[in-house]
Amino acid sequence: MSNSAIFLVLLFLGILAFLAESTQQAPTFECGRPKFTSRIAGGSESHPGQFPWMAHIQMKSNIDGLLFTCGGTLISDRHVLTAAHCVQNENDLRNRIVNITLGAHDINNDDGHHQKFVWNRIVFYSNWNVESDVAIVTLSRPVNFTDYVQPACLPFEDDLDHVNDSVVLTGWGQHDSSGSFSSVLRQTETTIISSFGTDGQCQQAAGIGNFSGDNVVCSDGSQGHRFHYGDDGGPMNFYNAECGRWFVLGVAGRGNSFDDGINGPNIFTRVQAHLEFIQNHTRVSSLADCSSTTNGTEPTTTTGPTTSTTQKITTTSTEKTTTSTTTASTTDQPVTFSCAGKPNGNYPNPASSCSSTFYTCSNGNAYLFNCASNLVYREEIGVCDWPSNVAGCY
Repeated sequence: MSNSAIFLVLLFLGILAFLAESTQQAPTFECGRPKFTSRIAGGSESHPGQFPWMAHIQMKSNIDGLLFTCGGTLISDRHVLTAAHCVQNENDLRNRIVNITLGAHDINNDDGHHQKFVWNRIVFYSNWNVESDVAIVTLSRPVNFTDYVQPACLPFEDDLDHVNDSVVLTGWGQHDSSGSFSSVLRQTETTIISSFGTDGQCQQAAGIGNFSGDNVVCSDGSQGHRFHYGDDGGPMNFYNAECGRWFVLGVAGRGNSFDDGINGPNIFTRVQAHLEFIQNHTRVSSLADCSSTTNGTEPTTTTGPTTSTTQKITTTSTEKTTTSTTTASTTDQPVTFSCAGKPNGNYPNPASSCSSTFYTCSNGNAYLFNCASNLVYREEIGVCDWPSNVAGCY
């Protein structure tokens, strides 16, 4: 065989190899378009992959060690939307996120679709309330999009109020009078009711005082069509038939116990009211129209802290910083510290030689504590002291 013939054969084989590799690349997914769908029944178990943007957030109390659950919504390859009241205590160390699971149906039975993450950054409004009970959790690494892990769509900027539209509430919260959390993802269908103004139908029925319907979206909670304790932070899912997509209209507020007898409205923070906040901290925006392929997402692959034009980020503390429109509280994962091989006792925070925080090791577990106001940790005596007494602090 001539050299030219050999070259052509090798070139042909190279092209085939390139095409094969290209066709094996991970598929991309459009927001709000799950592969699996099913008829919805009130309070029923969902089907695997039916709501592939659902995030299960496992929390643990640092006070009594009890585990509890919140929900969340995947909106990009790195960001989960949840409630501020679920994650705010990462700041004061009362609670901590154990893990975040995507792709789950039965949270206790990994069918091969689960993807587990820890968090890299948490952002929420410093003085949040029922109108702004929303937080953004940045995952430690990008997700692997599959049929069971996909993002939901953010609402349009000029979205309607959706009064009388049907929505679906989803979560792993309490589902019976025993008070136990559901191991499988459950769903219930309900209808949006008016929260117009500050004293509308929802406000009057909720009995928690006035709030603006521009920032809150409510649904009928009668006849058991409610979210419960453990469903906090989960999405209000709306299917837009014109677009053929699912949108996250709201973030669930505080859930009530299953058997508390409350039949008031379900109260969600309205996502549309916080699109600018979300975009500022995620670079994720809502669809331009139904024909758009996905949320307006710029890829984010960095795993460390970054500095933007609107917010100063540090790796060791929570800072309240003013943007053009809001004040946000941001928590970043601290510099890695491990109690492995260390005896019980206090240890300096390795993130700074002059720190107002310190670690306590107890049976291999690390706990981060704050010194009293105006004090810093002094390593040589193992307690907090005045900065003038600590080398490097004066």
